[in-house]
Amino acid sequence: MNARRLITYGIVVLFLFSYPASKGLANAGETVQSPQGAYAPEHVVVQFAENSPLFMEFRDAFDLQVKQSDEYLRHLTLTRLHLESDKSDFRVLPAFFELFGIEHIKPLFPEKLREKTLQGLERAVMVGLDAGFDMDELLSALNQRDDIDFAEPDFIAYGAGKPCLDCHEFEASPRSAQNSVNDPNFNLQYGLKNTGQLIMGVSGFAGADINISPAWQRTTGSQSIVLAVLDTGMPTGHNEFAGRELMGYNFVSNNTNYYDDHGHGSSVTSIAAANGNNGLLIAGTDWNSRIITGKVLNNENSGQYTWIAQGITYSADNGAHVINMSLGGSSPSQLLLNAVNYAMGKGSVIVACMMNENNNVTYYPAGYPGVISIGATNNRDQRAVPFSWGGGSNYGDHIDFVAPGDRIASLGGTGFNQVWYWSGTSMSAPFVAGVITLMLAINPSLTRDQIYETLKTTIRPQVFGGKNAQSGWDQFVGWGRIDAGAAIELTWQNSQSTGITEDRSAQSASSLRVFPNPAVSVFRVSYQGTFRNAWLSDMAGNIISGISFTPEQETIWVDTQGLPGGFYVLQLETDQSISATKVIVQQP
Repeated sequence: MNARRLITYGIVVLFLFSYPASKGLANAGETVQSPQGAYAPEHVVVQFAENSPLFMEFRDAFDLQVKQSDEYLRHLTLTRLHLESDKSDFRVLPAFFELFGIEHIKPLFPEKLREKTLQGLERAVMVGLDAGFDMDELLSALNQRDDIDFAEPDFIAYGAGKPCLDCHEFEASPRSAQNSVNDPNFNLQYGLKNTGQLIMGVSGFAGADINISPAWQRTTGSQSIVLAVLDTGMPTGHNEFAGRELMGYNFVSNNTNYYDDHGHGSSVTSIAAANGNNGLLIAGTDWNSRIITGKVLNNENSGQYTWIAQGITYSADNGAHVINMSLGGSSPSQLLLNAVNYAMGKGSVIVACMMNENNNVTYYPAGYPGVISIGATNNRDQRAVPFSWGGGSNYGDHIDFVAPGDRIASLGGTGFNQVWYWSGTSMSAPFVAGVITLMLAINPSLTRDQIYETLKTTIRPQVFGGKNAQSGWDQFVGWGRIDAGAAIELTWQNSQSTGITEDRSAQSASSLRVFPNPAVSVFRVSYQGTFRNAWLSDMAGNIISGISFTPEQETIWVDTQGLPGGFYVLQLETDQSISATKVIVQQP
């Protein structure tokens, strides 16, 4: 450190330790409002510079703590006491602790400390501080250091949906003979099929929906496709998700109990993925995709950006093809952007909502490039202004599409065994996420850009927004309202021309299965039927290797040792067609 910087930091330290303890602080568990947005007051987010002595000492000190503790990796935190008791020759790190009054530092992505990511996630940490610091002064000092890439507050995001608490006197009319499913409340799900039915006394416009029925004629989803929902949690063990739950995580409390303690996440997950045609409650958009739950919002429907970033990377690392985030914060964040870019780099398609303030303020992650951002319509095909509880669907230069989002029938009530109406762009996003998983069920090799172009090509532009858009893009409804039937049909037609056919899971003639997926070292392929050829390709279509097997085999074992981690496509050929499914390879 040069002399001028040493003097600068000396002044900052004097300032920090002499400042009144109440400055910049809130009570435990509260957030602080500032011109930058709400943030958690007791810590900051820092990313160390690559190859800096500060990062290397932190990594080594954390490694020592791991060796000395039986505690789960995500629970470990490096404190002053660890540095004082450790006999290793750390020089930079103790001085850093002392200079800024640091109580503890913990890696935000501890599993990656010995990796190297393009975004530097392995160097991102949470820095807990003594009482008495001023956030702006602290960040200014940290961001001047050459050994720090960036420092920022841990901003707060919020779920973008609310229940209509006075909307539960359902018009439980007899199930229409036109309905192809037996879920008792399907007639209330105008977002899936709008016949002009009454929703809270308002007659809808027939066809103002996502047009799901023709899509279900092609596919109801595939268990080889993974949907991650980052929200308040889900009702684990619920019959509407039976047989489809993958292990999730609670990033709020740092444990594996991700049961929904608010309700928002249950609503969102049921819209995207409730089991359909099972005689229970409602039908989701996709009936077969497997579900990862990341609890990143607390029982007040709010969450720190660090929780959300951890949920994004966890989902991507565990094979999520699609990540739904029905949440947003008004503060841009380098950490959140890095997590989004990491997940997209691993092939995850990210869907996020526009939020509900009826203005053009950009919320994140919806505002980040590459994220598919969704606004809301109502049952009369208008931009949802106001929702059942007020507000209105946000708009702006980053909106992509719209989907129904006002008075959407979804899980609610005690034990989530009732149906409630929920409203917000939170309800619109999972419709789109579910349609994307249906598209991937037909062709698992689709890229984000191919998915986007298909949705764009097949939208319904006649949405009544601020401009009564008839074609093209506008700031109120983006390209228009999604059309699941048209998107699935176009995906189907394109897959026929390229020789890739849908893996329809239990409905598939070939019954193609891959387990485990993600795969480490080896995966098992099981099927029914007679195949004459099989091969593994990368996502660009380049054949990696042929797979040896005999027609009599019912199970094939495929060795992935030596393959770089990433996404691959397994294809099996019969005399009539080729079945394909995506395989995620992870290295031990």
